[in-house]
Amino acid sequence: EKHTVLSKFLVTIGVDEATAIEDACKMEHDIIEELSREHGCIIATGGGAVLDYSNIHNLRRSGRIYFIDKTPAQLIPTDDRPLSRSMDALEKLYATRRQAYLKAAEITIDGSLSFEDAASEILKSLC
Repeated sequence: EKHTVLSKFLVTIGVDEATAIEDACKMEHDIIEELSREHGCIIATGGGAVLDYSNIHNLRRSGRIYFIDKTPAQLIPTDDRPLSRSMDALEKLYATRRQAYLKAAEITIDGSLSFEDAASEILKSLC
């Protein structure tokens, strides 16, 4: 979510969309690096965060990486997310990124679970 907020903000101040997305990724990296120094916090990242190995390293430094594996059919395209504006775009992202998500994740959660059941699975893994 921060990635979308950051890129939208940059566009509103006159940065072109492609540059805004790239700069938001850099900011996301810096935010992850800073937050990963903390302990006992949950960091929900954008989908591209784990494509950068330094982000994976920083996230693992302070905890575990979970991947809630939702298929494109379980997601809703949205105009406010540049890379997932259509079902076709979501399917392409899933196809190109899923292996990276699985590789980065220490624990994969079934995306068909309800929010409560997914949270319960995460809590069980902490014990």
